[in-house]
Amino acid sequence: MSTKIRRLQESQVGQDEDNRMNQLKSVSNIGFDHGAYSKLNPGLRKAIDESKLDPSREWPVMILLGGGTSRRTGTKLPAEFAKQAAEAFEQEAAELIQLLSELSRQPVQVFWINRSLAASLRLDALLAVARRPEVQQIMLMVKHKALI
Repeated sequence: MSTKIRRLQESQVGQDEDNRMNQLKSVSNIGFDHGAYSKLNPGLRKAIDESKLDPSREWPVMILLGGGTSRRTGTKLPAEFAKQAAEAFEQEAAELIQLLSELSRQPVQVFWINRSLAASLRLDALLAVARRPEVQQIMLMVKHKALI
């Protein structure tokens, strides 16, 4: 590899690292550590940046939880399985559902089938939720036009 190409690649790596560090510095100013910030999807990160970190703004988000997968086995009917899986998920996520109910002005929606919760949260609430270990990702919910 030529020296010129290597220098160009090294400068690009350095610029990428500088950009990432600047991003982390600005995020640190509002209390997001790297682990919590990495759970926010790019659309939510952009929305937060564009809001100029407005603490009163609420974002409709979908919170994906990590962990268990429920598989249908045995002779259970689909309706029985769905009921048991929904109850198990709500029990497992009860603490987080309670927290979201306290932090959100809108009712919390529970989606057991893909292990997610929907809520409308302010910046401080997003930070509290993103720091929780069971939270895998937080995505901004946006309206999409349906194609018919």
